[in-house]
Order: sequence, then C-alpha cells, then structure tokens
Amino acid sequence: MQRALLPQIPARFPGVSIGALYRPAEENHGVGGDWCDVFELPGGKIGCAVGDVVGHDLAAAAAMGRLQLLLRFTALSGAGPASVLDALDQACPDLTGTDLATVAYAEYDPAGPDGPTLTYACAGHPPPLLAGAGTVRFLDGGRSRALGFRGPRTQARITVPLPSRLVLYTDGLIERRREPIDTGFEHLARAVGELPAGDPRASCDRLLSVMTGGETLADDVAIACIDLTGPGEGS
Repeated sequence: MQRALLPQIPARFPGVSIGALYRPAEENHGVGGDWCDVFELPGGKIGCAVGDVVGHDLAAAAAMGRLQLLLRFTALSGAGPASVLDALDQACPDLTGTDLATVAYAEYDPAGPDGPTLTYACAGHPPPLLAGAGTVRFLDGGRSRALGFRGPRTQARITVPLPSRLVLYTDGLIERRREPIDTGFEHLARAVGELPAGDPRASCDRLLSVMTGGETLADDVAIACIDLTGPGEGS
C-alpha cells in the first residue's frame, strides 16, 4: 500500500537526471512515512522534496501521502520553499498522523538570471547535500522547526556549479544505534564524495549499501540523487 502511495518519479526532466529509492524498515515490517518526490514546475524549474512522518502504521503512511500531494500542489501554484512549508503548517491540524513530520524542499532553476540556482527550506529535516566543483557540503540554511509548529519559515538560495548532484534523504540513512548523529553525517558526506559520476539510481543503491553496511534496517529510508545539469540537458 505504501509503495502505491509513493509518487512515480521519472528518470529525467530538462536540466536534471534523477534516481530515487525507498526501503521499508526490516525490523518491524510495518508501513512507514518516508517519501521523496521530484517534479516539474512552471518556468522550467524543478521541485525536489523529501519528508518523514514519524510512525510505522497506516496513519503514518496515509499522512505521508497527503503531505506529498499537498506539497506538490502548493509548489505548482508558484509558492517558493518557505511558503510551501507555511502551507503545510496550516494544513497539519487537519491531517491525522502529522503530529511529528519533517520536510526538506528545494527548487532548482537551471536558467536563473544569475546562473543555475537552488532555493531550499528545511522543516526539522536533515540538511540536503550538494556535491559539485570538487566539494561536498551540507545545505544548512533555511532551517526551522518540524511541521505543525507555527512560526517563521525561511529559505536560502545558492548558485549551483554545473554539473552538481543534490542528495536528499531521510534520517534512517544516517542514524545508527550506539553512534552519535554527527558520525552519520560524516559518513554520508564521505560516501557522497566517493560516488562515481552518472547513473543517479545506482548511486542511491550505493549510498544505502555503504551507509547500512549490511545491517538490518531499523527505520525506513528514502533517498533521491538528483544530477543538476544545464538548461535543456537531461531531457
């Protein structure tokens, strides 16, 4: 049922090539609330989202589906990342199962007036990574609390060197028992930096393998590797 609720993400849009992966938790065999999405926006932009509704039951899966659809609908109306999070905040009281949910949302504009740009915002979610020009960095701007906590939502914008790879993920990829969370972030940055170019879907598989080391998954994992190229490329 959860796989039926997850969006269908194509392998490419103009300006991007996409790999996406979802793996359910293996310990409790329950449905969960992790998801990712990549979709076209007006004006040649690309929306990229990842989210996590806490829980492993039908309520979490249903809430995940509603949040994903609402985010896409709001983004398609022309709202920027901070405004998209504001809309999700407004809706959360009416969405059963969203008592604790996190989202990271980014918009890639391959033909911005100042060059390719990425505008993003995170509501309580682990920061995305951007790998390009020989560096790997966490995108730590535009941060605010998890969804449902009313307050100011901010966004950040960066110029993107081409080609680059944007990596979105849920916390099941980096959290391990008996390890501090900072260790997970360090391992992830190293693993992303060592990924070969090309085939973003294979890169998702590689990240999961490296980060889990063959251990049983205690939590759901969603990953999106999005290769950012120039205007008109990747289509």
